[in-house]
Amino acid sequence: MVNFAAAALACLAMTPLIGAFPTNSTLLKAAHHNGTHHHVARSNLTAAEHFLEPINGTHHHFTRSNTTLLRDFHHNGTHHSPGFRESPRPKACSENMSEVLVVTSASGRQNAHLLPLLVSSKRFKLRLVSHSEASAEKLRTRYPGAEVVVADLASVDACRELLRGATAVYHAGPSIHSREREMGFNMIDAATAEAREPGSQFRHFVYSSVLGTQHRKLLQHDLKSFVEERLMLSPIPWTILQPTNFMDAYPVAHLSSMENPSMERLWKPNMPNSLIALRDLAEAAAKVLTEREKHFYAQYPLASTLPTTDAEVFEAISKKIGKEVQVNTPTFEKGVENALAMLFGGNSMLCAEGDLRPDVTKDEAERLILFYNRYSLAGNPNVLRWLLGREPTTVEQWVKLQLDEAKLK
Repeated sequence: MVNFAAAALACLAMTPLIGAFPTNSTLLKAAHHNGTHHHVARSNLTAAEHFLEPINGTHHHFTRSNTTLLRDFHHNGTHHSPGFRESPRPKACSENMSEVLVVTSASGRQNAHLLPLLVSSKRFKLRLVSHSEASAEKLRTRYPGAEVVVADLASVDACRELLRGATAVYHAGPSIHSREREMGFNMIDAATAEAREPGSQFRHFVYSSVLGTQHRKLLQHDLKSFVEERLMLSPIPWTILQPTNFMDAYPVAHLSSMENPSMERLWKPNMPNSLIALRDLAEAAAKVLTEREKHFYAQYPLASTLPTTDAEVFEAISKKIGKEVQVNTPTFEKGVENALAMLFGGNSMLCAEGDLRPDVTKDEAERLILFYNRYSLAGNPNVLRWLLGREPTTVEQWVKLQLDEAKLK
């Protein structure tokens, strides 16, 4: 039997000194070149700030001296220790360089669909943010042309560094984290500060939120509503995407491989909820990011389907794989236990690494199970249909796509 808790909850709509020390009033932009981190110390100017403008994925950290401001230079993917000096290379600051797009939660499931579209567009130089070095290494392997940064979004200083030299940001905060709201605030405030810098190229903040932030009973929805408000009150152009629960929560290929397929759900299978295919969400997000101005100050509630029950989804899967899928509904306590185990790697783990409030994350999980046992997350596909310029993916189409992809592996 498949423990569906992990898949379901994980898919709820629910990271050395180079450079001269300047002595004149020249302003040099930071350049990131070929994946390296170079660190140069700052002096004088109060509240001196780093600037990052990635070129081919490297971090160089320069400091200001007197009235001069140097932006970071990324060059050749190496870390140079303090004391190593090299003159800055103005040619690295070409105006023709790709725009820098910062993507948070880059190793998350929704970004796994979005990033290939952004890479193929060739418009952006990607700066991918990961919460751990292990995830960062996977991202470097998968996207060798991107700059990958491990950062703690709970630190506003870290967020300031992430936004240096950026043109846009796609922020998808972590779900079921006690500091999700603070992380969102930090990213918005960092983007606002970056936009106010002389010569800033910052243009657009896209926030991947969730459908129905009015649902105060769902704590992660409530937290996202505060982030939405902070963004709306900021002076920077924004777009808010509000996807419903992910269709990709259902492990179609795995069920197909089982002799007697069965699943354990987190909540009752007869409760209808709207779903979105991650391929649809990724396509819509890529369109918003590339078209930019057309989508300024818009909120888009996104769903591929009208409300549909798990039972109906299982029926569609059963028809396609030629086997009936048995659905088992856990008790409330078991549903919460499954959710926490799936999210954080074991029954003894109640929160993400570094999260100091496991009581808050457990409260979020409990509220989530209570809500979906009693209420629906309902949405309409019209907005997504308009954004895509095509019909959104149906459950039947999505099941077929999953089976076709499994055959190719």
